[in-house]
Parts: sequence; structure tokens; C-alpha cells
Amino acid sequence: MTEKKYWYRSAGVKGFWMIAVHAVFVVFFGWVIVLSANSGNVAFSSISDIRDAKSQNYTDTKAFADQINMDGLNVLNNIDVKRNVETDGKYDAKKIVDVEAYVKDGTITGKNTSGIAYKLGDLEAWSGEGNGYNYMDSEEVVVVCQKPDDTYHYYTFAEFRKLVADQTLNLVDDLNERETSEIMYDLQNSYMINESGSDVLVKNKDGETVYTSFWSMDEAINERYKTEDGKTLLDIANENAEWNGKLSQMYDYVNEALLTLIRDKESYTDIESKYSEGNTNLAYILVDRTNKKVYTNRKAYTDYAQADASIEDLKKLGAYVVTANNLDAFQTNVQTTAGDWKRVSHYKVAKDVDYTYAVAVNTKLPIQDSYYEEADNYENYGKYVMPLIVALVITGILFLIGAVWLIVTAGRTNRDDELHLYRFDRIWTELGILIGLCTWIPGYLSIVRRIKAGNLWEYSILRKFCRLIGRMLRSLRAFWRNRRSVWKIALASAGVFLVNMIAFTNRPSSGMWLLITIIVDGAAMIWLLREAMAKEKVRRGIQEIAEGNVSYQIPLDGLSGDSLRQAELVNNIGGGLQRAVDESMKSERMKTDLITNVSHDIKTPLTSIINYVDLLKRENIQDPKIQGYIQVLETKAARLKQLTEDVVEASKLSSGNITLEYMNLNLVELINQVEGEFAEKFADKNLTLVKHLPEEPVIVRVDGRRLSRVLDNIYGNAAKYAMPGTRIYADLSVDGKKASFALKNISEEPLNISADELTERFIRGDVSRSTEGSGLGLSIAQSLTELMGGEFNLYLDGDLFRVTVTLGLDF
Repeated sequence: MTEKKYWYRSAGVKGFWMIAVHAVFVVFFGWVIVLSANSGNVAFSSISDIRDAKSQNYTDTKAFADQINMDGLNVLNNIDVKRNVETDGKYDAKKIVDVEAYVKDGTITGKNTSGIAYKLGDLEAWSGEGNGYNYMDSEEVVVVCQKPDDTYHYYTFAEFRKLVADQTLNLVDDLNERETSEIMYDLQNSYMINESGSDVLVKNKDGETVYTSFWSMDEAINERYKTEDGKTLLDIANENAEWNGKLSQMYDYVNEALLTLIRDKESYTDIESKYSEGNTNLAYILVDRTNKKVYTNRKAYTDYAQADASIEDLKKLGAYVVTANNLDAFQTNVQTTAGDWKRVSHYKVAKDVDYTYAVAVNTKLPIQDSYYEEADNYENYGKYVMPLIVALVITGILFLIGAVWLIVTAGRTNRDDELHLYRFDRIWTELGILIGLCTWIPGYLSIVRRIKAGNLWEYSILRKFCRLIGRMLRSLRAFWRNRRSVWKIALASAGVFLVNMIAFTNRPSSGMWLLITIIVDGAAMIWLLREAMAKEKVRRGIQEIAEGNVSYQIPLDGLSGDSLRQAELVNNIGGGLQRAVDESMKSERMKTDLITNVSHDIKTPLTSIINYVDLLKRENIQDPKIQGYIQVLETKAARLKQLTEDVVEASKLSSGNITLEYMNLNLVELINQVEGEFAEKFADKNLTLVKHLPEEPVIVRVDGRRLSRVLDNIYGNAAKYAMPGTRIYADLSVDGKKASFALKNISEEPLNISADELTERFIRGDVSRSTEGSGLGLSIAQSLTELMGGEFNLYLDGDLFRVTVTLGLDF
């Protein structure tokens, strides 16, 4: 029966799946390799391209449309570059490039509008030599000088040094009193940067302050070419107020312009080769109707007057896209949208230009360009992709089923429900993983069995290493904490070891060394025994204090060194604890005396009030209003009396100033008696008492008066706080040597407090002062029960309240 129940765990089934999973794994990854090889040769942009690969041409696919979109964007980008670098259709090396406009807008207008402009040929040559920021010779370091009016003047270091050398400029360091040569050295080596030269003044021959501070720039451009008007950037910064103080920004503009020109040069070369007529099946025409210009890669379409006819002729090539400023002019016969081409064209065509942009591909593909290659790959390999994907999905599912099957059954047999491990599963985990990488599924299943058994970490080399490191760290920590004692023992051990080694190496004449060795080893043994005895004394003293004997003092005779100091510290701790206990007891006695005296002083007038209230009640007063007053006086006086007695009782309990008078008592009889006392109060709130008491006597040895007080408090708590119209359950049971009494009721108010908090003093379940309780009843009941050797437990569950008192039986 068991064999049938666990058939899927049998060795035969697992062996079948082991072979099947390996086979499926090989097939699965074989399909992956084949699919990767084929998909690498074919461009797909949608599922429909894959699904319809057998029935459609490449020019009908979304991938073909995406290729046209990409080429359309590249062509516009190249046209933009062509407009920048050409004049009258030819590359113009003398064209003026305004650096700021080129960086910000990407345009070359041929005009110098910002004051920083170069010839296109110079910038191209400069970009071919690298970007602007390069290592500069120390003589070319730029020195920035700040004038009193907060403007700036710039020098190369060579210029500045010459002016200082011929004393046209004088450096004055009144604060640090450095020599001019030292200041110049720091300046040349860029140690004075970011205005750190502000403590040095620069004066002219007449002693007037020319510059209030100066420093060297930590980064600058090595200017290989001058601007179109033959100036350097330093000249412009010094002469042009707009650029004064902005030399770093000028450097950034030039550097960014050089980098941009490198990219534009590649695009320009691209348009002249890749998209030139005869090199591509793609034809394009951009008609700029605002400026009456035509940009195209077909000589037949260059005439602006025939632009519309050229567009119509271009559409006859086969696949085409025509777009313009307005979406209603959009035309296409490929899988693309007007929105895509609107974004493409507006990306590079100015918004204020009236244009028409058309792109077409000769679908006969007479030229072997990228369109031809993609179409050829699609035709040769595309039809295999869908079957490969289906086969890949099927083999993947089979692989997952087999793998899950083997994982679930790993370590299980068809004989029982126990987890079985093989000998291989108990070798080091890391070694098992390494072997598993070679054996694959068997090694992986071993890891699964280890995880199920919970010993993956237990057999790990890393765990052993971590534990070793942990032990070393703990040893070092202990050594550091006890370094004085440890050093003594270490030095003594080293000395004994040294003597023994000398004696061992001098065995031929070992008589004297043998005697020395015996003396040293004997002294070491005596010292160790004394240390052990001293530590035992200290340990015994600590144990005595820990067990509550705080007055215990460790005998100091025979102790010395660290042991003596430790013993004195322990004795001081014991003395401090004893003083704290004495102070605490004194404080408790004072509080008890204060409470007792105050309660006694309250009792005398309170007794008179109670007596006079009783006399008033005997006067047979008929006025109901006065009767009500007397009733209130009687109730509040009784409550005050109860509160006074509770406070005194709680104070005695907390200080231990109470004496118990033990006797043998029938607990059943006492419960019945207390119940009778509270019958009237239960009836007033329509509470029904349900009792389950044994018929035979249950004798406990307790203080009768104290136990009666405990039951009074428990029943009184139920009478005050139980929900009217509910039941109160009183149960008494005997279990071995103990009797347990439980009282359960449903609280009238939500019990928004924990059981532990309810037994604290001056706490009531409804956390209010609207009832007659003092908040001490349960606390007193718990203290009295525990004082008599019993247990007092509360249980709260929603509005259910249960109190259990457990007492020992008398035999």
C-alpha cells in the first residue's frame, strides 16, 4: 500500500526524470543557440513579424518601417550638419563658427555674434588633435588677477613672471612675509588656486595696489589656434567686458564645440558616403519652402521648381513616407504613424520653416545595402524563428516540470516520509557546490537535500572559518580586557618555557639545570595554586552577594596583587548594596509610619462622622431631601473608611510589616459565607451566581482573616464592575496538593488594560473615578495570596474577566 501511495518517489521514476531533464536541458539550450543565431540575422519589431515570416516579405514588416524611421532621422541629422559646414553646396573651411551659438543651438551661421568665433577649418584641425583640455607647460599656466573694482586681468605665467622680474609688478605678503620667489614657485605649480592668493597684494612701481588678489587656474585649454580675428581667449577676456571674469566658461564652450564638431564631422562623412546615390536603396528629399532649397541624394530631384513632381516620382520606388508641417499631409504605405514622423522631422527641422520631407526605398532592392541584407536574412532565416520559439517554450515547460518533480522528491523515498541523505550530502558544502557545477542536476539536488535537512550552513567551510574568526576575536577581546593579568601569566609562562628549553639543550651537563628546572617549575606550580585559591575566594564572595547576602565580606588574608584588588572591589560592591538596602528599608518604614499615623488621625474624626450619621438616621427624619443627604454621608463615610483600611493594609504588605496566623480552614465554607455577604449587592445589579463547589470539605492552611479579605476583594470587584444582568461563575477544584478557586464575569466597561496593570495599585479596569473602588483591592488580594504561599492570576479576553487563587492543601 505504501509503495503505491509514494510511487512518484520511487528510484525508477526519479531516474527517468533525471535522464529526461538532462536531455531536455540539452535540447532546450540547443534551441536557444539556434534561435539566437537566427534571430541575430533577422530584425523583428513585432510578434506579427515573427508569426507571418513565412507568408510576407521583409518590406511588409514593422522592422522594415522602423529601419526607414531610423534612416530618416539620420538623414535629417546629416542634412543639418551639411547646412552647417557648407556654403553654396560645398564644404567651407573658412566659414565662421560662433562657439556660443554652436554649443547652445547647434547652428553655424557664419557670423560672430558672441565675440568668440573660429574658422571652421581651424576648429576641425584642432578637434583632430584632441579636445581642448590638455596638459599645459608651466610657462603657459593662466594667472588670474583681481582688480580693486572686482574686474579681472589674465596673464600667462611667463608674462606675469616677466612683469614681476622687471619690478613692474611687486608682490607684497605682509601677513606671512614670504619671499617673492616662494610665492612665484607656488603660483607656477598651481599651489595657489581658488583665490588662495588673497593674502598677497600686487603693487606697481609707485606703490599703488593694482591687484587685490591673484591665483593660478587649476584647469585651462592649450590654445592651438587663435580666433577668426587673431586673438586668444585671454585677449578676449581682458578686452571684452561681457566675457571678463568668465574665462572658465569660455574654455567650456570651446571644449564642447570641439567635441560636437567631431560628431558632426562623422555625420557629414556618413551622408557623403552611406546615403549617396548609388550606395543605397533609400532616396530622400527635403524641400525647404521658406528658403526655397532642396536637400536630396538624387541628382534628378535637385530642382526646387520640380520639387512636388520629384516627390511623386520618389513615391513610385515602392515603400515611402511623406511628412510636412501639418499632419493631414502625411502619406505612407509602410507600418508607421504620422506621430512618429512628426517627432522625427520636428526634431531637426525648425518650427518656423515650411517644409516637406519624403523618404522612399526601392523595394526591388537593386543595391546590396543594409536593406538588401536585412531582406535576405529575413527570407532565409525568418521562417524558422516561430517553430524554434514554439519548440523552445515546450522544452522549457518540460524542463521546469522535471526540475520541480526532482526538487519535490529529493531526499524522499517510496518507503517512508523520512528525509534521506547520501554520503555526498555530508561533504563540505562549498566542495559539493563545486562538484555540482560539473555534475549539474545531481549536484543541484544535493544542495536541495541539504536545504531540506537544514545542514547547508552546518557543513559549510565558511561557517567553520567564521567560527574560527569569532573565537579569535573573543580571545583577543578577553586578552584586552584582562591584559594586566594576561601579561603576567604570559611572561611567567615564557620564563618557565625558556628555563625548560635551556635544561633540555644542556642534557649532557644537566645536573645543575635539572635542579634549576625543578625549582622554577615548583615555584610556578605554587604560584598557580595561590592564584587559583585567590580566584576561588573571589568567586565565592561574588556568589554570596549574588544570592542576596550583601553583607558578606571576602577575607583578604593571603591575597595580593590583582586578586587583592578584585576582592576589595567586590567587598566595596557588597557594602554599597548593603547601604542601599538599609536606606530602602528605612524609607519603607518611614512611609509605613506616615501612612499609619495619617490613617489613625483620619480614623478618629471619621468614626465620629459615622456615629453621628447613625444617630441622625435614628431621629426618624421624614424630609426625603434630608434623608438623601444622610444617605450620601453614610455612603461616602463608608467608602472613606474602606479606603483608609485598604491604604494601611497595602502599606503593611509592601513593607512586610504583617503577621500571619495560620489555621486549618474549610475553603468551601468560607466561599459560601462570602457569597452570602454579597448576595444583596449581586441582586441589586441583577447578577446571577453560578457555583461549582465540591460537596466535601477542602481544607487549606492559611490565615483565615487574610483569606477572607482576599475573597471579599474578589467578590467586591465582581459586584462593582460586572455587567448587570449577566452571570458570575465561581469554581473550586482540587488538583493533587493544590486547591484552585476561580471567579469569572463579564465586565460592564471595556477592559482596555493588561492583566499585570490591573494588579498595580490605584488601577481600575475602566480607568475612571466614577465607581466606588479604591484601586487597591486586587493588589491587596494578590499580595495577601502570595504572602500565604499561594498564587494569584488574572486572565483577560475581551470583556471576559477571570481571577484564579491557588492555595496549598493541608494533609
